[in-house]
Amino acid sequence: MTLLNEEDMRNLLVESLSLELKASILKQLETLTVEVNGKIFNADKVSRQNMTDAIGVASDFGLTETTWRLVKGSEPREQIVTLEELKQARMAALTAYANLKAIGKQ
Repeated sequence: MTLLNEEDMRNLLVESLSLELKASILKQLETLTVEVNGKIFNADKVSRQNMTDAIGVASDFGLTETTWRLVKGSEPREQIVTLEELKQARMAALTAYANLKAIGKQ
């Protein structure tokens, strides 16, 4: 049986805490939401991509609004959102994502 020295124990503790932090961040990323004009949008990876796609299509076809499925629990869940609201939601979602991932922080 090998006993761990103090440095090995410290390294194991740091690794364990790092794994817990990563798991916490992943969970937060999966359940990320943002609010624009009282409307709560899902902001996970798939939702951010859906926003980008919808903004592109709306721009291509000259649409200014669309029906959007908001966060579960919103009443009504499907609501009319403007192109500007989608753009704001996407920017807020990307900002929240960057903050969680510490992107751009030194």
